[in-house]
Amino acid sequence: MGIWSADRNGEKIKHASLSTDDVWDATTTTLGRFDAQGRAVADAAYDDIAALGYRVAVTEWNWNGWDFAKTFPQADFSDGMPAALGVSGFIHGLMRAEHVTLANQSLLLGVSWGITSVRVNSNGTVGYLPQTEAMRLHAEHHGNEVLASELTGSSLIEAPVRLTMWWPLVARAAVLDAVVTADSAHYYVHVLNRHRTATQTLKIALPDRAPQIASLAACAAASNTLRRVATSRRRSVRTSITLSPGKAICVRMPLINSSGELATVCTTP
Repeated sequence: MGIWSADRNGEKIKHASLSTDDVWDATTTTLGRFDAQGRAVADAAYDDIAALGYRVAVTEWNWNGWDFAKTFPQADFSDGMPAALGVSGFIHGLMRAEHVTLANQSLLLGVSWGITSVRVNSNGTVGYLPQTEAMRLHAEHHGNEVLASELTGSSLIEAPVRLTMWWPLVARAAVLDAVVTADSAHYYVHVLNRHRTATQTLKIALPDRAPQIASLAACAAASNTLRRVATSRRRSVRTSITLSPGKAICVRMPLINSSGELATVCTTP
C-alpha cells in the first residue's frame, strides 16, 4: 500500500483536508476487504484459484505507508499503530478464507526500507517493526481450526477514505473484528479494536466443544481491566475483556475450563 491518492466514494480528496480521525480510519482499514457486516475478508479471487484445485499462498503484501509523516502532518500519531492494526485486520480476513494455506509478508526480512518487517541491523541484532508484532501475535497464538463465530454490538466506520487505488473502496468496516480458532486444548480469540480513542469491553461466550458457534458481544467501557465472569454449569467458557483503543490481542482459553483460572492474554507491545 502506497499513500499516493485519497478518495471517498470515488470523489478525490486532498490529504490536507482530512481530520485526524479521517486519517486514522483510512489507515487502519487500508490493506483489506470487508463484507456487508464490516468484517475483514479475503479476496474472492482465492475461491476461483481453489476451484482449479490449488491451495492459496498469500505472500506479496504489506502495509508500507510511504511518506506518512510528510503526507499527514495533522495526524497526532505515527504510522506504527495503523500499520499493526491494518496487518491484523488483513490477517483476520486470510484466516477466514478456508483455501489460504500460507500467509506471509514481503518484505519480511531486510536491512533497510520502512516496509521491512523483521529488521536485521549491521551489528547482527534483530528488531521487529509494528506490523511484524501483529504477524507474531497471530503466528505464535492460534489453533488449527477456524470456528464459526458471531460478533454483535460493534459500531461501524462508514465509508472510510481510500488511500490507494490498489485496493477497492470500503463501504464500511467494523470497529471491532474477532476471529476464533481452536486446537485440541484451547480456544484462541483474536480481537482488534480500530477505534482511536474509545476502550471496548467484550463478553466472550465459548462452548465446550469446538465445532459449535462462539458468541462475542461488545459494549463501551472506560476501564482497562481483565476480569473473570462465572463459568456456567454446562462448562461453556465465559469471560469479559477490556480492549484499549488501537489494540490487537489474543485471548487463550481452555477448551473446557472448570478451574476458575484467568484466561491468558497475549497482547502486542
